[in-house]
Amino acid sequence: MESLDEIETYHLTDQDWAIIDERLAEKYNQDNWNFGANPGFNQYRRITFEKGAIIFNFAVENGQISKMAIYGDLLSRKHADKLQELLTGVSYDAASLTATLDKRFVKHATDANGPERLAESLLS
Repeated sequence: MESLDEIETYHLTDQDWAIIDERLAEKYNQDNWNFGANPGFNQYRRITFEKGAIIFNFAVENGQISKMAIYGDLLSRKHADKLQELLTGVSYDAASLTATLDKRFVKHATDANGPERLAESLLS
């Protein structure tokens, strides 16, 4: 082949377009495909400190944190996972959150007032 003009062009038929539209509706026009599965989080907080940011995705049911995911560059993955575990099931009030967040690794990553600030931000 010496020229692009020699390549045969296929024109989609009405039947082709009907099949394409059907496939779009079945798979690609679904929220799950476009946005991913929602694990049930209904709260989002991003808190920034001098050393970095921490992001909380969580759900609260019956006055307790029922699900928690933590991201960001403030904590190592190991510490983020540990904090997720500690916060899941905790009462959603200032005293309980502050007590749970009052850990050496949290203070080291944030500052001396980090646990109180995080608790306040989670509640706002």
